[in-house]
Amino acid sequence: MTKQVSLDALLNALSITRADLNANHDGDLGDNQLHKLQTLRQRTMMIGMIGFIGFVLLATTLLYFGQVNGQFMLTALGIFTTMLNALFGGMYGRQYMRLNRDIHNDAVEVLEGQLERVLKADNRFNNYVVRLDDNDFYITKDQFLLFKHKAPYRFYRSPYSKILLAVEPL
Repeated sequence: MTKQVSLDALLNALSITRADLNANHDGDLGDNQLHKLQTLRQRTMMIGMIGFIGFVLLATTLLYFGQVNGQFMLTALGIFTTMLNALFGGMYGRQYMRLNRDIHNDAVEVLEGQLERVLKADNRFNNYVVRLDDNDFYITKDQFLLFKHKAPYRFYRSPYSKILLAVEPL
């Protein structure tokens, strides 16, 4: 009975439905999990586009004023901002492609093993981590408290973006 209560509490805390968990048992994504990945992909694209446009405007402004005023420092900052834009665009492009691959692949990766609860303390706040097979998953404090330390669990995650999709105790 405690396993069932624990499973229900975990499903509710992680916003997982039984239909999603059943789809994961078959190796597929559930409808809610697919929607979650699509939402993350859309958010990644929006942040990437806004950041790209912001970097382009900043770099263009710096390069323009560097050339007009003959100030090498502004020109150098414009060049540096252009390089940062390439790095930023690459990071968000890579994340978008990972999420896209997870959505079109429609599969989950299964991890099983003994769970470790890890509290990573920082100066300002604590990071709550559950570790399974040397894979760290950052979660909220309320979710962290539901897991039992050194207990066997099965995690379902997306294979490319490594996003936690579902959890069940064994």
